[in-house]
Amino acid sequence: GISPWLVFDADGNAEGEARRNHERDNRCLLNLCAYDPEQCFPASPIWGPSFAVWPETLPRSIKKEIGEQAWSRAAESARQAHGLPSSDVSAKNQLFLAATVEVLWNEPEQIQIALLSQLCQKILAHASRVETGAAEARDP
Repeated sequence: GISPWLVFDADGNAEGEARRNHERDNRCLLNLCAYDPEQCFPASPIWGPSFAVWPETLPRSIKKEIGEQAWSRAAESARQAHGLPSSDVSAKNQLFLAATVEVLWNEPEQIQIALLSQLCQKILAHASRVETGAAEARDP
């Protein structure tokens, strides 16, 4: 079978109706992960055995780690390089996010984002466990 890895942001910065909707969705996702649904708006990232949850949005979490100035500089560079106007392209847009991270990585100081590095390590470890388990199941 397929052993998924789930990544989502809790959108803890949302207010009003949007917050209520996120609470419902977050509880559902945490239940599916067999995790305490009361943690639907965590104060820090949650690293489960096959899931990760950001407290707010991924861009906000990255900004908190590397600083507003570094993020804003890279985001503006990514927007200009790829013609992504802020009025049309959300900061949560996957392509914009990837372009911004690429700008950070390609800067002379190669700004690395520990949050994303940890996510990659967790996903690769999960895949390795799944593959090892699948190989053991095939070998008598």
